Amino acid sequence: MTRDIAANLQAAGFEERGIIVVGGWDFLTTIDEMCGNGFRLVRPKPRPTWWKDSFDAPDYLIMAAQFEQSARETAYEDLQRIFHEAGAKLIDASLARLQ
Repeated sequence: MTRDIAANLQAAGFEERGIIVVGGWDFLTTIDEMCGNGFRLVRPKPRPTWWKDSFDAPDYLIMAAQFEQSARETAYEDLQRIFHEAGAKLIDASLARLQ
């Protein structure tokens, strides 16, 4: 899917590297916000019994593992760096929740 989006943007005249860098910056900003102390998930209505309003340490570790796996699977170096950075931020957030 990512390759399809990149191909469509490339066909529209955008460079693939620029797309990854700009998209990655927005993505890392979102990760920073997620790792902040005041982040809350949007609560659906009606609220399911299993719904949590915030992330805990294991949630952050699971997300970090997914980003590290994605970094290993992508061929784009810029995207690998972005995924590694996201994983590191999520690990830090998980450790902060354990203290």
